[in-house]
Amino acid sequence: MVNKRGWLRILEATIAIMLIAGVLLAIYSRSSEKSDISYQVSGLQREILLNIAANTDLRNKIISAIHGDNTTLANFVNQSITSNLDFEIKICDLAQPCKMSSYIGKDVFADDVIISSTLEGYSPKKVVLFVWER
Repeated sequence: MVNKRGWLRILEATIAIMLIAGVLLAIYSRSSEKSDISYQVSGLQREILLNIAANTDLRNKIISAIHGDNTTLANFVNQSITSNLDFEIKICDLAQPCKMSSYIGKDVFADDVIISSTLEGYSPKKVVLFVWER
């Protein structure tokens, strides 16, 4: 071989490209795992909230609920949610913001549905479902 330095530079450039590609691939795979979980949680939240809105008994309990009384809803959600997720459900008036009881230091996904009325009366409430990984 006459020109060994040229081959060494090509080898160095190839290794550098492979290292950069490996780092980018690792970063991309971590971000896609988080987005996969967000799609899973989002779909599950929407399904649970739509089931709550469609259930007449739950709608009546939400409309007539005293602020903070959501044990029936919590039992309903507990049956529907997967074991690797934890949740908190809140019933609030439309005018006030719904917040979680405490900060847990994790990624929290929130979705809500408005339950507006029954045949007997109009007392709109907002049901907010907070979900996070255990």
